[in-house]
Parts: sequence; structure tokens; C-alpha cells
Amino acid sequence: MEYNKLSDEIIAKLQALVGVQNVVTDAGQMEIYAHDEVTDPAYHHMPEAVVFAENAQQVAAVVKLANEYIFPVVPRGAGTGLACGAVPIYGGVVLSLEKMNKIIDVNADAMYAVVEPGVRTSDLQTAAAAKGAFYAGDPCSGDSCFIGGNVATNAGGNRAVKYGTTRHQVYAVEVV
Repeated sequence: MEYNKLSDEIIAKLQALVGVQNVVTDAGQMEIYAHDEVTDPAYHHMPEAVVFAENAQQVAAVVKLANEYIFPVVPRGAGTGLACGAVPIYGGVVLSLEKMNKIIDVNADAMYAVVEPGVRTSDLQTAAAAKGAFYAGDPCSGDSCFIGGNVATNAGGNRAVKYGTTRHQVYAVEVV
């Protein structure tokens, strides 16, 4: 598939959707979003813009705009992966979910938590423990990785043998 480059019109529409402060086009500020933890420069690709969504409605609006104007969108959490899943190979937009970092509810009695994708795994573990519960997901980058990335990659970690991988910890997902 061929994608369109981001025009000034598209950048303005993105800014209208998420706010001017949530759209970055400066190459220096975008460099970190050109790669994940893979260090080989062959796997580094610059986005044309980085968009920071603050809620699911903004994510949906950006995806709708991308479908209308045919430009690629690559969702990104913390960028701690080693699979290049958050790398914008075809340019376009890196849609950062790092501002969607709220723990909405931890219900120890019903054994579930409701979280946004930008919640650090270690923060969920701490919040669960504070309620007398236990979140078993434990990838090696747990102090820096996000739940959304754990779900996207089915992260495992040290406890996976006993408790399973991330998919075994998920009851429901809201997907755009």
C-alpha cells in the first residue's frame, strides 16, 4: 500500500484533534520515537510527526483521520520493546500513548484493574499490592514498560511459567 506524506493541512487537523501541544514535528524531539530498544540503525525510521493522545476518543479521531488521508499510524507505549513494533517504518505518525497513564480502578475483591495503556507495569503492581492484590505480569522491563505494550507483545517475564503471559492477565480490551 502507498501512504501519503503528512501535509500542513493534515498537521493542522491533528493539532485541532489533540491540541497544538500534543503534536511534535521537530526532528530533534522526534528522534527517540524513530526506534525502540533495538540499537541497530537499520531499524531506525523517523516519523513525520509524533502525536500524544490523552484519551481513547483522541486515538479514534487520529485513526479516522489517517484512514481519510491514507497515512500510517504506529502506536507506541514506552518504546522498551525489541521487536521494532513501535517503529514507523513508512513514516507517518507515531501515536504515543504515554499520556494515557491512569489507573482507573483496582478492585481486589473482583480481582481486576482498569487501566489506560500508558500505565507502567510496576505502577500497576504497586497499586494492586496496596489493595492487597497481586498483578502477576512481570516483564524484565517492568519498571519502565507500559501495560499497552505488554498486551501488544504478550509480554512474559519471570513469573510467566507460574502465572502465564500478559494474555492470561487480560479480561477485556478497548480497541480502536
